[in-house]
Amino acid sequence: MGNTFKLKMKVFQNGEEVVAYGKVNSRTLVVYHQKVFDVTDFLEHHPGGGDVILPYANQNISSVFHDPDSHSHSSNAAKMLAKHQIGVLSTGETTPDRDTKESDGVSTSDNEYPRISESKIQYQDFSLDLRKGVVWQLVHLTVPRYLEVVHNPVYVPNLRLFDGFMEAFSRTKWWVIPLVWVPTIIGFVIYGLQGNAPITAIERYLRPSSPQFSVLAVLLCLLVGLFFWTKLEYVKHRYLFHMDEKIPGSLGIFIHFILHGIHHFVPLDRDRLVFPPAAAIPFATLYHYFFSLFFPFTIKWLVTAGFLAGYILYDLIHYYLHHGVPTPDSYFGDLKTYHLKHHYKNPRRGFGVSNKLWDYVYGTVLELSLIHI
Repeated sequence: MGNTFKLKMKVFQNGEEVVAYGKVNSRTLVVYHQKVFDVTDFLEHHPGGGDVILPYANQNISSVFHDPDSHSHSSNAAKMLAKHQIGVLSTGETTPDRDTKESDGVSTSDNEYPRISESKIQYQDFSLDLRKGVVWQLVHLTVPRYLEVVHNPVYVPNLRLFDGFMEAFSRTKWWVIPLVWVPTIIGFVIYGLQGNAPITAIERYLRPSSPQFSVLAVLLCLLVGLFFWTKLEYVKHRYLFHMDEKIPGSLGIFIHFILHGIHHFVPLDRDRLVFPPAAAIPFATLYHYFFSLFFPFTIKWLVTAGFLAGYILYDLIHYYLHHGVPTPDSYFGDLKTYHLKHHYKNPRRGFGVSNKLWDYVYGTVLELSLIHI
């Protein structure tokens, strides 16, 4: 697995042997540039979904891999594919005409970096020991080199962030988010509506005990909080998660990597997509205090509830965009394409995740027709 295990490489004499091997062993193989890859275990992790690969099972994908009408890929995709190489196709049989072309900018040569094995990621100038927490190994890089590494994603299942007990706290299953925050939101709404604080003039529309109570007024407060979240989603993604060249040295690399850099480095890791509740609680507390500076009792609790609802939607949509398979022409299908191109092609644009509103407002929209994953 990977080009560090050349002694294990199998030589296939022709395409028929590739097909036979895949069927007999119940594996999904593909041929790319005379090399044979076993992508069976990658099907559920493929950004476009496994259904994109299955029609080409045990076939040569050298042409379709770069076909913009099908599913064009960047050089990062070829590097991720390299990890799954199990053999080579004998030179006696040629692949489609794109094999010998250099214009596509993609190489799977033995000189290509990084080289990924089960124990390390080897770059030309340094290596990452996968048996240890990688964050401590990255802080020694210069900021430009660090950015170059994290913005060229790799496929490494279960990459370790920390050593010791901290590693367990750095991983979060997607279902933990609604499990923790939905009851919290319900509690905030109930507490805000039933609170004992004096009712202000505007709050008479928000207290069930008041004859002027309005469900629409409650929904409006929730929507205000949701709107605040959409703005924060954009701001923190653009100016905090992608501060990039403004990262202040080793400490900045450490903070950036645990906040967002690891997600760009291993975007297919299911347990590093949503924000751990233990880390989110202090931020939620801070935002609630901020709202309390401007809103009376009931409104601040409702706005906070709407804000947290926006956060839940963001986290779950983000997870779905990476691991779900939405209908291509649907809202989420468009968002999936949009977000994956932020990851694999241009991390300096396309900061909206659950929506594109603020990308349009601030002129950071990704033009999907001009770039390929």
